[in-house]
Amino acid sequence: MTGPEREIRERDFWDHHIPTLPEALAQYRSGVDVHVQTLLDHLEPLENLHVLDFACGAGVLSALLAARGAEVVGVDVSPASIARAGELAQELGFNIDFRVVEIDGRPTAPDEQFDAVVGRFALHHLDLDRYLPLLADAICPGGTAAFIESMATNPLLRFARRHVVGRFGIPRIGTVD
Repeated sequence: MTGPEREIRERDFWDHHIPTLPEALAQYRSGVDVHVQTLLDHLEPLENLHVLDFACGAGVLSALLAARGAEVVGVDVSPASIARAGELAQELGFNIDFRVVEIDGRPTAPDEQFDAVVGRFALHHLDLDRYLPLLADAICPGGTAAFIESMATNPLLRFARRHVVGRFGIPRIGTVD
């Protein structure tokens, strides 16, 4: 599903499913899992790189990037997530530019480009045929994109989402989209 109804559902869901500030701080301070460490290792050195954290949520990845010297812009569809990300950055003493964006719009200004575009668990929410060119356009020539992503195209997971979730005591987490 696309359109304004989908955007409203996604914003509403994510506005109500963000970690508290203490939870976000704990996530940041607990270190990174192997997937985030691999992403960060792939991008190093980060010092002075202009990095877009796409679908930044509560800003934990943005803060990890900033701690390694990156100049970070974090974008998300959820105003509440952006507010929490700002609180996290302030608490940690990082200057990170957080912005609310439309779910189907360009993630940044048309003339703004980044050395790297990163994200966690966001791409499966998008029409990739339409959105990947927008993300690619935000990367400087020679830049890097690195995403940690669920396997939304995995046939077993697609089957489970259609036929198992909501039954057998297994709750739905997320929107119908």
